[in-house]
Order: sequence, then structure tokens, then C-alpha cells
Amino acid sequence: SFNYKRELKFLNLSNNKIKVFDVSIFHRSLLKKLKLNEINLNNNNLVYIYHNIIKDISIVSLENNNLTEALNFHFHQNLTSLNLNRNRLKFIGSEFFNHARKLMYLRMSNNLITEIKNQSFFFINNLKYLDLSINQLENFDENTFNSVNRLT
Repeated sequence: SFNYKRELKFLNLSNNKIKVFDVSIFHRSLLKKLKLNEINLNNNNLVYIYHNIIKDISIVSLENNNLTEALNFHFHQNLTSLNLNRNRLKFIGSEFFNHARKLMYLRMSNNLITEIKNQSFFFINNLKYLDLSINQLENFDENTFNSVNRLT
């Protein structure tokens, strides 16, 4: 059981052997009182994340895990930065980021991504940084990046 002060803003669980992360480890009333802004789960063995973990957190780092798809968790509207580098993601679905409208920094390098579905980034109007390097991209529609007008 976790016992935190109400001011907790950053939770670092990196460099462990976590395979499944479930927000239910926190008591629901405690989670509502916390001001948790950032969570770092880098360098674990994550294969599954229950979707509630992303809710209300603006910075999520999941680098160097074993995630094969991002469909099993829901990106919340407060998310501004997401690091999915060095996982085993294979594609970016058209509904991946539908609710992540404030997302500004998206890192997805060193994955196995071969395909980006049309309109994958349609609702992400604030995206400033997108890293898809070192993947196996074969396919993406010519309109995939039309709505992303702030990339640098």
C-alpha cells in the first residue's frame, strides 16, 4: 500500500520489474486528493497498463518496456507529454489520441511501427514535437499529418 502526502506531483517507478500497472493500487479517494502530475514507468517489463492510469496526469513516460499496443489504455485530455520510446508498438491506430487534445510532445522512436492510420493525429492540434525515428514505417496516408500544424 502506498502512503503519500497530498502534495505528491511526481511518481517514479522506473527501473523495476513491473509487468502490469493498475491504478487501483491507489485508494480512489487518495488519488483524487493527490496532485500527481507526472509518472515515470521507464525501464520496466510493462506489457499492459490499465487505462485509468493516464487520467488527469499530464506527463507520462513509458520508455523501454514491452508494450505492443497502446489501445489498452486511454490517453486523457490533460496529457501534454507522452514517451513511448523503445517499446514494441507496431502501429498507430486512428483512435489512439482522440482524447489527448493537449498533447504537445510525443516520443515513439525505437518501436516496430510499420503503419500509421489516417487521422491518427487528427485531434492533436497542439503537437509541437513528434519523434517516430527508428521504426519500420511502410505506410501512412498522405493526409496523416494535415491537422498537425505546429510541428517544429
